[in-house]
Amino acid sequence: MTPPDPFNNPMEQNNAPFQITVMRPVTTFITRKQITDLLCSALEGGSNYWFGKPPNWGNLPELKEREDCPHKGKPIGEVYTDMIQWADENGHEWAIFITDDDGEEHGIDMQHFLDGAKCMAHDWPTHFENAFVVDNADADTADVFLQCSIYATICYG
Repeated sequence: MTPPDPFNNPMEQNNAPFQITVMRPVTTFITRKQITDLLCSALEGGSNYWFGKPPNWGNLPELKEREDCPHKGKPIGEVYTDMIQWADENGHEWAIFITDDDGEEHGIDMQHFLDGAKCMAHDWPTHFENAFVVDNADADTADVFLQCSIYATICYG
């Protein structure tokens, strides 16, 4: 029996590594802060290439002026992530609105963000892992998260 020819046997060529994809169930906790950090990254750079105009903060400015709100009197642009966390933790309904470059306005709330995280886990697991497992998200991951939250897929980029 002759030894295998390394030039005809891909398993023997240069000990080259093989890439495999393994699907495994992942259970992780997602915090409001992780969600709002991703939203902030998306709105401040990761996704603004497909926005038709700046976000509409919906009822967050109104909620911000409540007496029990710790962010009362502060500009919404500086506290919107804190406002989302506060509103959600205190049982206030809220939504923000994103207008895409086709002029279509999309209302999103915490349920959209949770559904977006599930979409990422299923269709873009590397981005999901970066965002929610190893907590190392970048602007691209934030963009994927926002698009998954709005469209349940990637439409841009």
